[in-house]
Amino acid sequence: MKNKYVLELTAKEWRLCLNAMLNFRNKVLVQGIDTTDIDKLIKLLSK
Repeated sequence: MKNKYVLELTAKEWRLCLNAMLNFRNKVLVQGIDTTDIDKLIKLLSK
């Protein structure tokens, strides 16, 4: 069974987290690494 976690973020924390994930994704893309898992996290944050 997988553990699930719930994060409660303020609007400012949410924007910071989303921007950090987008920047991380861009760095990973430059290195030629698959971004599937990062994309899933970004999609969750965008909801």
